[in-house]
Amino acid sequence: MIHIPTEVHPLGGLCRGKMAALDRLGIIAAQFDFLHFDTSDLIIHKDRAGIEIPVRYRHRETGALLETIIANFWTFEDGWPVRLTEYHDIGRIQAFSASLAAVTPA
Repeated sequence: MIHIPTEVHPLGGLCRGKMAALDRLGIIAAQFDFLHFDTSDLIIHKDRAGIEIPVRYRHRETGALLETIIANFWTFEDGWPVRLTEYHDIGRIQAFSASLAAVTPA
């Protein structure tokens, strides 16, 4: 689950299954260069893990930079990840999307 309303960004919301998650990550990876993604503060407790991840992405088409923090919370069963809940700064995502819309031809 990515807690971004689909009205703000179409990749938000719930997806189910490994292939759906990989497809969504593939779309993101195709559009952005990952310049900074720091997972060094990961906290693990029994069948859960959580982290706030400072990130810096560069939009490949425009060169625009997105700097934000993503909060991830994982749930594991028998050592396997079964759920990821991801939170974003909606204001930053909206501002970044608006800046892309302003420079990207329709």
